Amino acid sequence: MKIKTEIPKTANIYSFISHLSQWNELTCIPQRKKEWLAKTGKLSNDEKKSLEKFCLIWQKSKFDLELFFLFNDQKKIWPNLTKKIGVKKTLEIKKIFEVFENKFNLIWQNGNKKLNILLKEFEKKDGMVQKKLEVIQKLCGLKNSQVPKKIKLKMLLSGNKKDCSGWSHDNTVILECSEWPIKKIDYLVNSIFLHECFHSFFQKNKKLFIETKAMAKNNDKLIRKIGLKNWSTKIIFQEALISSFLPEGYLTEKFLKIDVRKAAKQKLNNKNIDIFSKLRYFCALNLYPLAKQYVEQNKKLDHFYLEKTIVYLKDFILINKKSG
Repeated sequence: MKIKTEIPKTANIYSFISHLSQWNELTCIPQRKKEWLAKTGKLSNDEKKSLEKFCLIWQKSKFDLELFFLFNDQKKIWPNLTKKIGVKKTLEIKKIFEVFENKFNLIWQNGNKKLNILLKEFEKKDGMVQKKLEVIQKLCGLKNSQVPKKIKLKMLLSGNKKDCSGWSHDNTVILECSEWPIKKIDYLVNSIFLHECFHSFFQKNKKLFIETKAMAKNNDKLIRKIGLKNWSTKIIFQEALISSFLPEGYLTEKFLKIDVRKAAKQKLNNKNIDIFSKLRYFCALNLYPLAKQYVEQNKKLDHFYLEKTIVYLKDFILINKKSG
């Protein structure tokens, strides 16, 4: 399996404008907007109007423009977009991108240098990553023919040193990580990147993925009680499950020799922890013995593991209700 790495400028410009616009409560990070404006200056009236227009276009679009700009081949974005939405609409979006080009360039030169350093360090870890992907392949119950021949990794700008977001779609992983410390590259590679690969592999086991969707649907009212209103119950369930392995769970301990149970307990005692992180650490801590058993015995994820994840989602809701 090859890992193809790149730093796409068009996807980075999109991400920059997207976070400034705050068009989506789930994907746009307010703190990142604040940090980037501190570096690039206040918004002009023209920029404010362009962001308003951007929000309207993205929120009213009949297809997912975010996926289009982040996961498409960079050279094909504009011609493919024209085919999809027409010349007029594409020119409107191009105009918005042009309005923010100078502002974006104020952070791009430095951010691009940092991303290139991370990319080179990442590429050095390739052989080590391949062996760990085999562990995930076994957990997901995939045959060699089901495993993608190539995984694309796209790196994007981020905010402060603790700021790193990951996305996956089909066989592409996106990491927003330009400020990630070089000394913590192993964690970026072996926990965060592999977590996103886990999502990709998990979805390739159609039987398991369909069962997960069905179980999430059957427990919709329960999962909604967690309070993550912007997340679908399917994604919440999948995140809780995969987090029991990476980055909060057993595989991080196996790959990086980190005491994940100790880390989880410390995080859960932090009163300022957000509900999503709290859920992930809770499931990682409680599913640790089972996750370890599945990995060490080369067992693939099954109905029993899904049921156990639901059990701890119930426990999480009860505990939160009592503490609240």
